[in-house]
Amino acid sequence: MALLLGITMLSAGISKLSGDGTPAWFVTQFQGTFLNFGAGALPVQFYLIAAVELLIGVAALLSLFLKSTKLKLLERSCFVSVLLFGALAFGQRITFNFQDSAILFFYAATSLVFIHILRTERN
Repeated sequence: MALLLGITMLSAGISKLSGDGTPAWFVTQFQGTFLNFGAGALPVQFYLIAAVELLIGVAALLSLFLKSTKLKLLERSCFVSVLLFGALAFGQRITFNFQDSAILFFYAATSLVFIHILRTERN
């Protein structure tokens, strides 16, 4: 579980940061929404998503090596991923991209299942 979450999030964050700036599709998709509340708001949000993905990935992979806090760190990583997937799904919904929104809600639900498994394992 930690390996899956870690690799998935790290690769997503790294690919965003190694790209050539904020992609045009991102700016185009959210340009007419309230998320574009000022000059430079969308690029900041794009890099914030990348930073959160990197944070989740590093924390999940770190949980493989820290025996005393392994389950708690992995559980928190899953919780932050629920929040991230929920926020991303909301973004897709406000642009009427319902299919991608449904997929992201599924990812959030999968992270909730991971949290349940971790809490069951801890007790």
